[in-house]
Amino acid sequence: MTTEALRGAPGLRLTPGQLRLLKAAGWVLLVWVVLFWRLGYLPLLDPDEAHYAEITREMMDAQDLVVPLLNGQPHIDKPVLFHWVQAGSFRMLGRTEFAARLPSALSAMLLFLVTAWAGSRLFRRDTGD
Repeated sequence: MTTEALRGAPGLRLTPGQLRLLKAAGWVLLVWVVLFWRLGYLPLLDPDEAHYAEITREMMDAQDLVVPLLNGQPHIDKPVLFHWVQAGSFRMLGRTEFAARLPSALSAMLLFLVTAWAGSRLFRRDTGD
């Protein structure tokens, strides 16, 4: 529904502040459903998810957070920063599917926010609404 349709609806008069709040609530709901809802519900079925979680688990068990390990051998496949963030998630939330997926979901949300910020700076504030 467009802004004009909301403003012109009979019996529904929204101020610009209320309209911005309604749009923001819609975006928050969309991001929650797409990124976070049931984040830890399914087991790690994707081979990459399980692979990266295992690398982080082995790094934590070996107490070596510099070199990623897989089956006890160095495995330099992904920048180690990802494994540090995932290890922090494991330490705070336990070694669960939710904790393994949380860094990727937060990164996706950060990408969304940076894209919105860049769009508002390069174009108009309402670009993409």
